[in-house]
Amino acid sequence: MAGLSGSHQNLLEEDKNESQDGSSSEESRESIKDLRDKESFSELVTGFKSIGLPLPEQSGAKNISRKMDSTLEDLLVTPSYLKECITNLDLKAKVKPIVLSFNGLPDSGKTTAVNCVRGNVKESVFRQVRSALKQPKAEGIAFYEMVAASLSVLKEPIINEFTTESCFAPVILSAFKKKLLSKGKLPRFHDPSQVLCSDVYEFEQPDLDEHLCFIYQFLSQQAFIVKNLEHSDTDSDSKSKAQSQFLIESLPEGIALINIWDVTFTESVRHFLAALQGHLYNHHMWLFLDLNRDSQNLAKPPDTDKKGSRQNLTMLMQWRPHLHYLLRLCKMSEDKEGIRKRVCTMFATHDVQCRSEELTEKVKNLEDGIRPVADQVGILSLLNEKIKTLNLHTHDDLQGLQQKFQRIISEKPFEDIPIAWIFLRTLFYRFDWKVISRCDLQAMAEKCNIDEESLQKFCKFYMSFGSILDLSLINSNYQYVIVKPIGFLNDLGSLLNPSKEILRKFRTIEFGIVPETACLHLFNGHYFAYMDALVSLTLAIRLTKHSVELKEDEHGLFNDDLFYYVPLTRIADPDATPNFRSIHIVTSINTPHVFKQVAFTKYFLQLLPESKLIPSKKPNKTIIMDPATGITVTLVSHSPAIRLTLSKPDERICSKIVQAYEMIAESAISRGITAVNYKFIKVCAKNDPSKFQYIPSCHYHILPDDKLCPKCNEAATGDDVKLLQVWNKTLKEHPVKDCFQSTEGLTQVKGKEIAEVAAKIASFASKNAPVHLHAIIKAFNGTDDVKDLKADDITINRIILSWYESKRDTQEPRRQLARKIFEVGRQVSQSCESEDEEKKLITEYIKMSKNLDVYFDPEALS
Repeated sequence: MAGLSGSHQNLLEEDKNESQDGSSSEESRESIKDLRDKESFSELVTGFKSIGLPLPEQSGAKNISRKMDSTLEDLLVTPSYLKECITNLDLKAKVKPIVLSFNGLPDSGKTTAVNCVRGNVKESVFRQVRSALKQPKAEGIAFYEMVAASLSVLKEPIINEFTTESCFAPVILSAFKKKLLSKGKLPRFHDPSQVLCSDVYEFEQPDLDEHLCFIYQFLSQQAFIVKNLEHSDTDSDSKSKAQSQFLIESLPEGIALINIWDVTFTESVRHFLAALQGHLYNHHMWLFLDLNRDSQNLAKPPDTDKKGSRQNLTMLMQWRPHLHYLLRLCKMSEDKEGIRKRVCTMFATHDVQCRSEELTEKVKNLEDGIRPVADQVGILSLLNEKIKTLNLHTHDDLQGLQQKFQRIISEKPFEDIPIAWIFLRTLFYRFDWKVISRCDLQAMAEKCNIDEESLQKFCKFYMSFGSILDLSLINSNYQYVIVKPIGFLNDLGSLLNPSKEILRKFRTIEFGIVPETACLHLFNGHYFAYMDALVSLTLAIRLTKHSVELKEDEHGLFNDDLFYYVPLTRIADPDATPNFRSIHIVTSINTPHVFKQVAFTKYFLQLLPESKLIPSKKPNKTIIMDPATGITVTLVSHSPAIRLTLSKPDERICSKIVQAYEMIAESAISRGITAVNYKFIKVCAKNDPSKFQYIPSCHYHILPDDKLCPKCNEAATGDDVKLLQVWNKTLKEHPVKDCFQSTEGLTQVKGKEIAEVAAKIASFASKNAPVHLHAIIKAFNGTDDVKDLKADDITINRIILSWYESKRDTQEPRRQLARKIFEVGRQVSQSCESEDEEKKLITEYIKMSKNLDVYFDPEALS
């Protein structure tokens, strides 16, 4: 305490010089001096530290006046007056809402980074805090909540853990500063023993009254709150003035409410969070990858997990390149207006002790590879241009990570929200409710003077950083508000990750068919809030027993009339077998996340109500039968491609499939998100199955297309021809609307892009002009006649531009150009003098091709 005393004395001397009322200042100094020597001063210090309210000597603000305002009047705060403050919607607090999610590839240091950021958090030492809020977890996500107090005397906010009991304190205290202290009123509280919850009937609603009483008692127990004493003397009065002085100078100017998500993208979490796109407009994302291990493999799928664990990330990601999955996560940070910028950051972790040329080059290559993909995904403006390198074993890098976290808090603007919102929101932390019906929430809100319009803003605000989930913003039919999102997800895990006992008891769950009795069993009779949430997010569809083809010997006995189709409950290995003879639907890389198995089933059954769902254990397969014709439609998801297999070609069934996809696309637009862009394709027979990785990377024909290539015509059987004829006819009669057509940006090539490619090739040709020129002429003109041409950028630009003009009306000329450029590189590289030179050259040509077509894969080219 000696160190504090010296600093405190200096501040008091400054007050003496600045004070116009010497006697008043002297009295204040003596009061603080006396208080400093007592145990209560230690309690006062503890109280301020507990919510990030530093003592003046800790702040370093030497020029702040410590003058005690002699005109400050006492105001007794009673539960009734506290309620009056809470229900006054004009009384607002300054709040910064933030959710920061950590996402990344396996073993990329993501969780270590989370723990580093959490290292800034100080444990709460509020008096009478019974227990800190347990950090909830669900399958695939860990969740942490923090409060950061912002003070005028500090450059950076101080971050504290979020506790069940103290989560409201900084906001209430900041309200005192605005309503009372700034107007010359000093709040005093009754001793907590004098206020009993059984005597509080301010709201005439038990839960609200209990919460009001709890807040009052909690605040009155804190050392820095002035107590209302029936018998006061000079000593106690001086002590109160000293307490008041600290309270006045150290109350928060505003607070930040911070949610931290440590996300492992299992299927349930990925699908659930992705459906919130456009609503998490206070979301920041940090993406992590291992610079040495991942940077060379971002264009490849991970090795398939032979154990077939559905929750394993490699199973989840085997249909897209690593990089595409990683960047598409950024779409969660989008706002509907599209005005958010640079709110996602990619970190490349490494173990290099000092920065080197090799490290710099790796990062630059990674940035060059990410930029075109981010542009095609549509998140380039959301992503910070520079990749941050991070060594998780060095103090400087970890400190830099903490500083970046602090900057997010500091740079985030305050929003003014009513104190009533905080009161209502914090109520749900202290009770076991995970969901509340909208009717009950509205009734409570009305008691707090929150009308319907304000309640809508309340829900939108708290959903913007994941504090609550109001799914009615996505689907107006949802009649609940999820007030504990992670607890809710954890409960859903009992269905989406069913135990062996549940699978034995309800055998249909293994097939994705969930009977109503299973819902009642899993969710204690309150299943509508959970199942309706899945339905609202198109993760489930409600079915009657007449819409499901169930067999007693295979699926067990059941007496249910109501079922849910929930594909995420299936745990078998996926159907990973490619079928080049089937038609595929491919969605573009910038298409928002849509769980197509449920969405297609929903709309197809609407169009053909007599159809029946045929249960399948495969997690990526949906089978529907039309009883009228006996034809089955099988969907197999190889996202972003869907394989469509018909047991027999039929124009009527094909037309319903086309209509169902149009309804999926229109539904996305009605929810206010980006359109679903798609195309029907036939995989070309020239593909080599042994080199096949991604359907969008292979050779294909966009339907309708009556003129297939010679390879396809040669390989086609009679059934293939008939199937193609039916699809071509259907798509001519029901074409994909222009606004839904998927081109991946593969139709147009800008003149600037061609000029850049020409300049790049010309720079390579400076070493071996004849070889380059010969390769260019052969690739783009199909001849060996180079005549008197020069291998300069003007000539090369003219050759490529001439070829492009001749291909404008063909399918996806941009994609064709990417392959032509690679042809040039492959031919030229054969003349290189060394393997290293050949590798470097072909790498540069692959980069140029990928800049034009993000799905370009040299391995897929025969």
